[in-house]
Order: sequence, then structure tokens, then C-alpha cells
Amino acid sequence: MIVEPAFLTSFLLWVRMPNRNVSSLYQSLPNANGITSIAVNGSTVKSKIEKGYAVITRDWKAGDRIDLVLPMKIQRIQASDKIAADQGRVAL
Repeated sequence: MIVEPAFLTSFLLWVRMPNRNVSSLYQSLPNANGITSIAVNGSTVKSKIEKGYAVITRDWKAGDRIDLVLPMKIQRIQASDKIAADQGRVAL
């Protein structure tokens, strides 16, 4: 992602952190939520986590580049026995 402000300016950039746990009816293993790392212009940055977002505060200039690494693990999702049609089923 490239940031293109009209001029050098300080602001918060909120990046949504993926949450693949969409329902309490399913169990997903291993965990593959969140962000593995964030870099700005090739340098890893620490971000504050707030309400499901990674928040980056800095002075931004045109052309600043943000690179995200997301966990892309294969998950085993086991269905709930509460749903008769799904009993004993698993998805990868």
C-alpha cells in the first residue's frame, strides 16, 4: 500500500487486523489471525493495537510504502455437533 498525502503530515493510519474466527460454532486450528509484521519503507514498525486495528502514528509523506505480512497457515476447521448436517465434518 502506498500513502499519498498532498504534503508532509502527521496522522494515524488504522490497518484492520484479520480475524478468521467468525463463529463460535466452529473451531479453527492453528490460529491465523492478526498481522505477522508491518514495515514502512522497508523498516519494521511497532504498532499499537486498538479495537482490532494496528495503528501506526508517524509523519507521512507522498510515496511512503506500507508492507504487511499476514499469517496464511492452513487451518483445520471443525464443525459444531450442534448442527446435524455438519456433525463430524472438517474443512481445510
